[in-house]
Amino acid sequence: MNRGWRSRLHYWSRRKDILRKTALSIVAGAFLLAWGIVQTSPGREGGPVMDPVEQSIRHEWRQLANDSRPDPRRLTHWLRKLTPSLALLAESLDMPEVTWDAYVKSGSILAYEVRELLDKHLVDPVSRGLAEDYLAACLAEDNPAGREASARLSAAAAKEDCPAHACELHASMLLRLGQEEEALAAMMKEAQRFPEAGQLRETAFRLALHLEDASKLSVFREKGWLEAMPGLLKHEAGVVLGDIGMQWHGLLQHRLAHLPLAAVCLTGLAAGLWYLLLVVHLPGRGWRWIWPLAPLLAGVASIWPTVSLIAFQQDHMGIDEEGVPFPLDLVHLIVGVGFREEVCKLALAAMFMPWLLRRRMPGMALMTGAFVGLGFAMEENIDYYQDMGGAVVLGRFLSANFMHVALTGLSTQALYDMLRTRFAQAPQFLTTLGALIVVHALYDYDAPELGGLESYMPMVILALLAWRFWDMVEAMMPGPRQTVAPAAIFLCGVALVTAGSLVITAIETGGWASVLDAARHCAGVLPVAVIYWRRFEGGLNAR
Repeated sequence: MNRGWRSRLHYWSRRKDILRKTALSIVAGAFLLAWGIVQTSPGREGGPVMDPVEQSIRHEWRQLANDSRPDPRRLTHWLRKLTPSLALLAESLDMPEVTWDAYVKSGSILAYEVRELLDKHLVDPVSRGLAEDYLAACLAEDNPAGREASARLSAAAAKEDCPAHACELHASMLLRLGQEEEALAAMMKEAQRFPEAGQLRETAFRLALHLEDASKLSVFREKGWLEAMPGLLKHEAGVVLGDIGMQWHGLLQHRLAHLPLAAVCLTGLAAGLWYLLLVVHLPGRGWRWIWPLAPLLAGVASIWPTVSLIAFQQDHMGIDEEGVPFPLDLVHLIVGVGFREEVCKLALAAMFMPWLLRRRMPGMALMTGAFVGLGFAMEENIDYYQDMGGAVVLGRFLSANFMHVALTGLSTQALYDMLRTRFAQAPQFLTTLGALIVVHALYDYDAPELGGLESYMPMVILALLAWRFWDMVEAMMPGPRQTVAPAAIFLCGVALVTAGSLVITAIETGGWASVLDAARHCAGVLPVAVIYWRRFEGGLNAR
């Protein structure tokens, strides 16, 4: 019975007419599902666009107004956020700019009841007076009353035993004057004197990163304040301090804290299909479904040294792919993106060389590198999907995902051949690696100097990589009998990725126009899909 089941699956997965009908049915069903989601979702497209700054300030104002207990630190943080944005807020709310006299009479700044918040949260008269002086200095900076208030605030901050909030509010005034270093010193003084000033510490941390002040960042590390900082800021601090461990820990913390469900699902779907396509070409043993997880995770981890190398190349080598004229932009792209990504992926793949050299199985180095490249593409996809939405899923699945698979697989095989021959093939390895680095740069290159050819170059590169990579797979792998044809996996996979793109777009946007835009993106990359389909159809599915 089991043999019959496998035989039927083997037969039906090679029926082109059935495969095409199945793929079309999946896409058509996704269109209907997306349409149903749009019809049952509240309209979100074409509505009024709210200013994000005003939304954030109003949200925090409401929280402060609804708090049952005084929270002076949150209030002063809100005041520091409010005052630099008054002109923008007045324009957004279509209200006249606020003046000190108007505030004295009404107790409000624009649409926000401020005096009530001061009465509620600043029960200490000294802190209340400092907040009033801060508002006077901001709203009447050209009047004698404002200058006197600013002088009182400055004098309070200059005291050795300065009261709470004095240095914090004085630092905000200094930032208005463009005195960033003096403002940072005032923030650090407040942060060290008052343990509850957590939000101010983060503000000071961001300013220290902006100024690249390693001495102040070292204070954060020595006092243990880094643990409360967001992961991405911790990574940037590691770049300034030259601490690789801090950089990678910050990246891991940031990734774990920001894993959008939709992007993760789309990434898992796209990567899972390439994983399946690669696994079916491995020798028919039980462990073939499990062991690729190790190089896959290594590929995910390879993004960390890549990001660290970006900072090193920009800060110490002046490598910048943007803002330089032709042909320097291409040179920077080769030395930058091409070199660092291919070398970092190869470095992680090299960890498996002792195992590969000991087993001496044909083609395993090629496949190990391919899984490392797939892991790198997985990590990279999350950010792309989060920033650009579901419309780019199929394009990434067909282009960048396979590009990383093929490039890393080919470079890993070249490294394996060099080590297996005791460096007799070192010239071939260096030539291969150099060529792959240049190919990667050309794939990413986009310049008008090419006279329109840049739009065709990625497609040509993908076609050449597909033929070269799958030719090597077919020649080097033992060639197990495949129950399901790779062409069937690929065609149904393209349909599933397209379906996922349409459905996720409908869920996230709730608009039919966005769904149609995602469909146009998918249709635009169909010529690339034909390249893979012809390659699988031509030889591999005959097994």
